[in-house]
Amino acid sequence: MSHPLFLKRANLLYYVLVWLFIAFFQFLILQFQFALSPQIAFLDSFVSNAVYAGMGLSFWYPCRYISLERKGLLSILLNHAIAAFMAALIWLGIIYLTLVKIAAAGADYQQFFLRSFPWRFFIGALFYFATLTEVPITQALMEHGMAGGPALALLLAGPALSLPNMLVLIKVMGFKKTMAFCAIIVVVATTTGLLYGHLA
Repeated sequence: MSHPLFLKRANLLYYVLVWLFIAFFQFLILQFQFALSPQIAFLDSFVSNAVYAGMGLSFWYPCRYISLERKGLLSILLNHAIAAFMAALIWLGIIYLTLVKIAAAGADYQQFFLRSFPWRFFIGALFYFATLTEVPITQALMEHGMAGGPALALLLAGPALSLPNMLVLIKVMGFKKTMAFCAIIVVVATTTGLLYGHLA
């Protein structure tokens, strides 16, 4: 079965636009909350989101082809826990190599990256699990009659608004900024779902 994002050009376009929005929001946080220079904040947000967007495309395959009928629940959970751990490590390794070794971001950024490693790792693993759970749930809902617009809105908002993700964001950014982030995600996901529903 083909990857759903590659079936229509519009699907992939929406996917890219959402990641660009997340990268822009991360850029603002890095520049104004953590006082990184605009160049470093842009590189960090662009590289980290571009890499995870690419990796996120591959997360669909284990969700689609690993089934409870063929493997036990414990085996599936263990496989995905290992995959989330590896995905977060690979993601952070690529960011580190790109910004510290290739772009020569400097000692200040290297120290910031090492200080931010634990919460980045946690968020990277959460991204994997959020995608892992949202895709099969949305697929089951669509099989029972859910239209494409609401399904897209669910896929866009679900990972960002998961409870573990919000708890990490509150710790990192504070309650008010996290609520603003959640409101923006709801507005963007709803608008995108409505547009997709009208265009599809």
